[in-house]
Amino acid sequence: MIHIRLWAILFMVVLLGTAAGLYSFSRWTSSGPTPAIYGSGMWETVNLGPREDLGADDLIASTERAVELAKKFFDTRNLVGLTSDQVRQVVGQPKSWNTSYAFPFYGHDHPSSIVYRFDTGAFGWEFEIVFDNEGKSTNVVHKPIE
Repeated sequence: MIHIRLWAILFMVVLLGTAAGLYSFSRWTSSGPTPAIYGSGMWETVNLGPREDLGADDLIASTERAVELAKKFFDTRNLVGLTSDQVRQVVGQPKSWNTSYAFPFYGHDHPSSIVYRFDTGAFGWEFEIVFDNEGKSTNVVHKPIE
């Protein structure tokens, strides 16, 4: 009887999480890769309009919600030990979403690292995944953008 209750609770958590956009069972959306735990939310962008000072016709940035969900994703997901292909499969291509900030804010501290940047234009997070000489990830560095 306890097992049935646990399955019912798990089913309700997944059902409510899916309705709230916390979970997704598809791998890709039109807006980019979909990490299974947080849905497409961490890939949301907003058009901030033209920015003559930056020479941009349309400045595309991450939403505040996307920055928050990306932080949660990288805080809770263990990417250590994965190859770069496996990381890209789990997280997505760093430059595959439509944003004006699809380049590292701080640069690459390690030549073979992968950098993911989620930036609202005012604040955000950058996540650098570092790989060893054998091509396995050893560390994920979290860098606030302020």
